Amino acid sequence: MLQGKGATLSYGKSVRMFANYIALYPMKGNVEKKARKAEKKAARVALDVTAKIHNAPFRQSRFFAHYHTKLLPGMLRKVEQFNISDACIGCGKCVRLCPDKNIYMENGRPVIGDNCEQCMACIQWCPAQAINYLDKTGGAKYHHPAVTVDELMVR
Repeated sequence: MLQGKGATLSYGKSVRMFANYIALYPMKGNVEKKARKAEKKAARVALDVTAKIHNAPFRQSRFFAHYHTKLLPGMLRKVEQFNISDACIGCGKCVRLCPDKNIYMENGRPVIGDNCEQCMACIQWCPAQAINYLDKTGGAKYHHPAVTVDELMVR
């Protein structure tokens, strides 16, 4: 994108985070500790950027480049892997949370359409923990303490 606008990236830094893509792997129990550490590093990065410090941008490995351009787009549309349990209370939060407006209510229950970006907000924030992906997302959830569900709602 930058090249298309005649610009170049002049700063890059990686900030290690905890793994939170719960569709592939369960969350570990040490997320708060890792989040605090990442927040400190991100604050240092923000100071660097504000001070206009130049740093060699992070180069993505060939594996990740292939993953993000070839494999991931096909995975993102596998909506048949979602299921809604009988624990659903029909509150509609998942509908209002979906950034792609891909969830709608039918007969008091959410239905996930075929344009899912797999942000997992519906799973992470479901008050009844009724939305699941491949029967492996029922474990720990992480919510940043400074972010509320109301702030995330799109409608």
